Amino acid sequence: MFDRIMSLPVCENEDQRKGRKEVIDILRSVTGNDFGWISCDDRLPEEGQRVIVCYYGSDMIIPEDGETVAEAMARINQIPTVTMGCLFDDGWAGPDYFPLMVHPSFWMQLPAPPEVKKEGEAE
Repeated sequence: MFDRIMSLPVCENEDQRKGRKEVIDILRSVTGNDFGWISCDDRLPEEGQRVIVCYYGSDMIIPEDGETVAEAMARINQIPTVTMGCLFDDGWAGPDYFPLMVHPSFWMQLPAPPEVKKEGEAE
């Protein structure tokens, strides 16, 4: 899946592409591989469980130089978006528990939070 995200024909500058690669590298390190994503067609998370979700589409797109708004809108569904989500009996909610206006394609478990050492605690 991550290779698909990197190969999408998204118009972006080099810094944005590097940023997208950094996000994918972080996700790879969290999951251990590309297979941490679960297709929503295969299985859904338990109701009320907070997960990471990925859907294709965006609420913002900026036309590139010489590109019309219509041309930019034509590629909006090719843009992967990753956010927090939670499935309830009446649909998906986002990180702030407001309804997601899209249906995620994939989801994955949240990683365990990092351990924080208390002051004075031995390493």
